[in-house]
Amino acid sequence: MVTTQTKKGRKGFFLLGCSDLTLPADTILAYYRLRFAIEFLFRDAKQHLGLTHCQSTKEKCLAFHFQAVMMTLNLCLLENRLQGKATFSLQDIKTDYFNAHWLQTIITNLDLNAESIEMHPNYPKLLRMGKMAA
Repeated sequence: MVTTQTKKGRKGFFLLGCSDLTLPADTILAYYRLRFAIEFLFRDAKQHLGLTHCQSTKEKCLAFHFQAVMMTLNLCLLENRLQGKATFSLQDIKTDYFNAHWLQTIITNLDLNAESIEMHPNYPKLLRMGKMAA
């Protein structure tokens, strides 16, 4: 059993099981936290990056697909860290890239002056469209 402090200062308890009886509770808790973080990685890879959408049955193709998805996820995590953001949302990163690409497509296809449009005060608002957090 592990004791923790809640945000309101109350004590919280939770029970973690382990087959190795020699491990101390702090180590079991650290392993559990790591496992929880790994589950989020796989969830994001499946929901947002198509980890399970490879249409090949060849081992080499599947390995390449899985590695490409995980590399993309790691690059997104790195970009998020380099930007100094406290929270990570893969959906927001996808929205950022989609909006930038879509606006560039519109600018290019309409033969507009990209510099004047990007300097417009509403341009950042268009880049943030559809994001959960502004």
